[in-house]
Amino acid sequence: MERWVRVNINKPNFKEECANIYSLTYEDNYDLCMSLVRLQEFYESPKFKGLYFTLEEYIDYWSRDFGNGAFTYPVSWSGFNIPGRIIKNWIALFGQGMRQRELELITILLENVSLSSFEQSYFIFVAKDNKHLDFTIQHEIAHGMYSIDKEYRKDVNNLLSKVAISTRDNSGKHLLKMGYEYGFIDDELQAYWSTESTHKKSLSMKIPFKKNYDKHMARLLKKSPVQ
Repeated sequence: MERWVRVNINKPNFKEECANIYSLTYEDNYDLCMSLVRLQEFYESPKFKGLYFTLEEYIDYWSRDFGNGAFTYPVSWSGFNIPGRIIKNWIALFGQGMRQRELELITILLENVSLSSFEQSYFIFVAKDNKHLDFTIQHEIAHGMYSIDKEYRKDVNNLLSKVAISTRDNSGKHLLKMGYEYGFIDDELQAYWSTESTHKKSLSMKIPFKKNYDKHMARLLKKSPVQ
């Protein structure tokens, strides 16, 4: 019997969003998640962070711990963000065992950004069929700026220090239940607070984060104009 493997029908689209921050946009959320699952979870998973694991191992883990017996990962996430240095490490560990989707992803990145530049680069991954695509891209760019831009990170950490401890604790507990790793909570909080639409709750708290995001985004666009 001929072996058939579903792969991405449409090639993802590469784009430079701002200085050293790049995006890869997939046609739909399924292709996005099934292409990124091992790379993203190598970066942030509470269980598999920094380790080699197979897709089957992750499906078992997710289905039991988060999916009530089903692999709901492709409908649980709408965007991913990964530092270039992490992708370099992932290539070194997973290189000989890449799935077809993963090989396509890495090939596109290397066609556009040299491996030697990955240490100073950040990559975000989204899907066209996301109803909140603009927000998702902004959210992931906020992660990128927090990771590789010292000026942005300094200002954000100053804002975080002014947030009530109870607010940070309650928000952090919610993120942990969603499957985020403890060490990334501050990064997630700043990304949500910096890019959520301002009509939502805690408006007075989010306005400073949004203003800070807009200020630094404008600076990075001037540094490396996007055509």
